[in-house]
Amino acid sequence: MTISVTQEDICNGKRKSNNNCPVALALNRQAGKGHSMGFGICKKVGSKFRYFRTPPEVYEFVILFDAGIPVLPFEFELEADPPLLEELVRECINEST
Repeated sequence: MTISVTQEDICNGKRKSNNNCPVALALNRQAGKGHSMGFGICKKVGSKFRYFRTPPEVYEFVILFDAGIPVLPFEFELEADPPLLEELVRECINEST
């Protein structure tokens, strides 16, 4: 799945906020609401939770954005990892809320 981080996402994003940075806003808009965990997003797909990894260019974007360095809109591919254990995912989600 291709995710587009727009100028609007950048303008509305909040620095050092897992769930409100430009990448999270783009992910929630295009892939559905989820919970940011590390360098990806966890979301329920059917009855299972899945973890979607983001590529290295996303890490670089977030580091620059959090440091207050100007960034530009970009696109990236979202990759799904194998299903996670329900208990691990629930624990991570509970910690992030």
